[in-house]
Amino acid sequence: MEKYCDNCKVSYPDNISYCPKCGKLLIEKNIEERGKIKFVQRFLLPILFVLLVWGLVVCVEVIDNIRYCATLGIGWMDLIVSVVKLCIVRYLFDRIIVRYSGNPYIFKFGLSDQTYSSIEKNLNQIVEVSVAIVMIIAFIWFFVKVVFIDLLINKRLADWIMGCLKILNFSSLQKSIQSLLQLICIFIDSWHGFAIACTLCGGLAGVRDIFMSVHYVSREDIKAREEKDTIILDKIDSAISGNNKER
Repeated sequence: MEKYCDNCKVSYPDNISYCPKCGKLLIEKNIEERGKIKFVQRFLLPILFVLLVWGLVVCVEVIDNIRYCATLGIGWMDLIVSVVKLCIVRYLFDRIIVRYSGNPYIFKFGLSDQTYSSIEKNLNQIVEVSVAIVMIIAFIWFFVKVVFIDLLINKRLADWIMGCLKILNFSSLQKSIQSLLQLICIFIDSWHGFAIACTLCGGLAGVRDIFMSVHYVSREDIKAREEKDTIILDKIDSAISGNNKER
């Protein structure tokens, strides 16, 4: 016999009495019914990896569409579609992790739970370091571009700010969005570098979450992880801003 949650539609080993996801009492199920184990329960890790790759591809697509809309003023429908696809992929990724993480039938490629936990911790540190490096490079590039390059060609910083403000056009909704995207283009400057940075940081964070899914993950866990990442970004931003003020 094995246990089954009629609410979550998930099977568990016989030594578990309550569902770790919803807390309801598990019911007994004949061992012959194991064939009804869902495909996503067994192959959770490969499915999440496919969704991650798909999400990174769509993310680059969104970045390209933003650039085209800002510079050429065309491709708005492509931008909307790509943003919707990105939201759908992210929703599916988080939904599958919350629903099927930690189930005992995950195919783990011969690795132990301790190995997955160790890799997850290492990836978490790598993500934090990668985000810090990307933000430092971005701040240095912006500082050099605005303060040094613009001043070297005899442009005052005030003139540069006024030039940015002149781009803004709120005559219509489309013009407003396009002018804001053009302003973003001025700050980003290198779209290829921006796409690489997003792919790198997003890919590492996604792989970290995949390894985390071997253990049970709730919505609160995902929210706590996102809040922790936000706090780290704020600390890095404050540290970089403080260094720039000292200079």
